Amino acid sequence: VTDKYVVLELVKGGMLSDFLDAQGGQTEEWCKNVFKQVVAAVKHIHDSRILHRDLKCSNILLQNQDPTNPTVKLIDFGASKWCKDGEDFTGKKFIGTIQSVAPEVIVARGDDFDAGDDSQIETTHEIVYKKRPFGIRKYRPGTGGLGAKVQILGEKPRYPGDPIGQAFAAGVAVDWAVKTINGEDASKMTMDDIIDTMGDRLLDNSSRGAFDGSFKVTGDNKGKGKVVPKIEPVELPCTIVYAQMKPKPYGPPADVWSLGAVLYHMRAGKTPFDLDEESVLKGEYEPPPDSSPEMLDVLSKMLTVDPEKRATVDEVASHPWLQ
Repeated sequence: VTDKYVVLELVKGGMLSDFLDAQGGQTEEWCKNVFKQVVAAVKHIHDSRILHRDLKCSNILLQNQDPTNPTVKLIDFGASKWCKDGEDFTGKKFIGTIQSVAPEVIVARGDDFDAGDDSQIETTHEIVYKKRPFGIRKYRPGTGGLGAKVQILGEKPRYPGDPIGQAFAAGVAVDWAVKTINGEDASKMTMDDIIDTMGDRLLDNSSRGAFDGSFKVTGDNKGKGKVVPKIEPVELPCTIVYAQMKPKPYGPPADVWSLGAVLYHMRAGKTPFDLDEESVLKGEYEPPPDSSPEMLDVLSKMLTVDPEKRATVDEVASHPWLQ
């Protein structure tokens, strides 16, 4: 047996994020030197039809320990996507880190869906269940709590006829939305009412899963009594029509947004948005203090919520601030 080794370049300076945590925001000239290198790296991978999808300061390494003139390396392509020739240069999955992820990547998760709108549906799947529970452990609601998408499936069947594995065995997939229940339109129902109508909650006496008023508890709540749904479940067998929604793809502009977040972090010593999705979707941030109009201009062109109005990586590379 021949031993196999992976030889990697020695990078002594550590992560850019650790450096910024210790030293705080840096001067514009320092940021410009590092940022030029990162932009060049992103331009190179985009030219090779690769989306990084997780650009952030912790994925940038300082190659040397000279804090005044660092050389940097872009790392961690675990979330990246290579779009081969002939493929759309896009991503479709919600991948990234909230500090630097672009708004359209969050939107790509498909939280804003309507299973009653055929224009949003790619295809439908009809599944017949003969036992409860169906084996879907968690759903995700759409806008305003309406609709229900499969979020977590139960494991594969443990034994023949195991109800916990029904959905898995039938080929139900994560992100399918419930369209109809025994022919009844479910698209305008709340997620809780959809689940109660199907009678598909995985409940036991110690973890009931619903304290939202959709269930009531009888007995003394100490191992005696029952959990009773206020909505009567449909009769079995139950036919569920699931809608596989059309994806909402994103492309290279998502990496440009993340470049903006990296530049902001270097200059201000902190990320531009609060660590919640709503803050990112709004795209509102406080400009780094004591920054030149040219830097603020390139920053604003990258941190633009609409990807069609956002600067391209080539436009960033040729911006006057970087010359």
